Amino acid sequence: MSSIVLRLLLTVLLNEAYARNTRDTQVILLPVWDLRGALEIPFTFKVFGQLIQLTLRRNDKIVAPDFQVWKHNVKGVMEELSLLNMPDPCYYLHSDHVGSAAVSLCQERGLHGLVFLENATLEITPLRSDFVSSPSLVDDPRIKGEELDFLGEPHLVKRSPRYPIERSLLPDLEQRHRFSREASKDKLTLELAVFFDEAAYRLFSPFLNEDDEKIRDMLLAYVNGIQALYHHSSLGVAVDVSLVRLDIIEKQPFDLPHFGGERGSLLDSFCNYAMARNPPEDADPRHWDLGLYVTGLDLYAIENGRRNGATMGLATVGGVCIPRYSCVIAELGVTDQLGKPYPSAGFTSVYIAAHEIGHK
Repeated sequence: MSSIVLRLLLTVLLNEAYARNTRDTQVILLPVWDLRGALEIPFTFKVFGQLIQLTLRRNDKIVAPDFQVWKHNVKGVMEELSLLNMPDPCYYLHSDHVGSAAVSLCQERGLHGLVFLENATLEITPLRSDFVSSPSLVDDPRIKGEELDFLGEPHLVKRSPRYPIERSLLPDLEQRHRFSREASKDKLTLELAVFFDEAAYRLFSPFLNEDDEKIRDMLLAYVNGIQALYHHSSLGVAVDVSLVRLDIIEKQPFDLPHFGGERGSLLDSFCNYAMARNPPEDADPRHWDLGLYVTGLDLYAIENGRRNGATMGLATVGGVCIPRYSCVIAELGVTDQLGKPYPSAGFTSVYIAAHEIGHK
């Protein structure tokens, strides 16, 4: 049996397997591209009986010209990772009257993406390369990569409804930026600093081979997803998000206590820490408008004497113009005490961060 037939058979079998679990997952074949750096890429695919047509445009604003990456290493020493200050131009955005999308083409094969449609969100991820490239799928050594490339790479697409997170997010953002539609049709730019804490580092680094470059790329894809939400047509005005600084924290700084995730104390701790490091002058290229603390801790509050872990992010409403309060905290990859993932553990993490930023 040829590898082409085997590859197609694999796709059918995978769809049947996932269909047993949910009707909102589907395996599809997507084209193999080597288009990293292209200014614009047309991207069309069919999933769940719907034709999706995107025009991907390279996101040249995802990092600021003076973007810096810092590492708080295991010895407690902070060092600049200057080799990571210039990421590859492999992050793309789409927006039209229907919705928006964020796509990363940074991997050698396959893509990661979020597509925010009118009534649903799609998450696209490549299937594990070791599984797809199994020798049983390519039984003829004479078959070259071009034949498999013609078919495309298997990707898993997950569908989720917009409700409840997105429906609560968009009106919030719309209200915050209503002045923008009235005052100007120009895009606004939010300059962002991201602090990836020790708990998040411990959670993700084993899956990324403890590679700081891969951690940076993951967080840039995260920021790209946030920006795609801010390009959603429901807002009426597009807001660009540009990353000025990224701190990768392998060991928590002594002057940035996390209080085990108690939300109020952690937010105060981070706000103080960020304010002390943010250049005060807006004209300074290293100044940021907002600091985002990304944590692997399960945020909680004590209510009526009991621990409530329902919090996934926290911000001071309207604080972006006040240095003391231009800071937010958000979970990423967190599970509850039973190991069940919160929404912040999946692609909806971008909603959590965007929602908290929308409070500012």
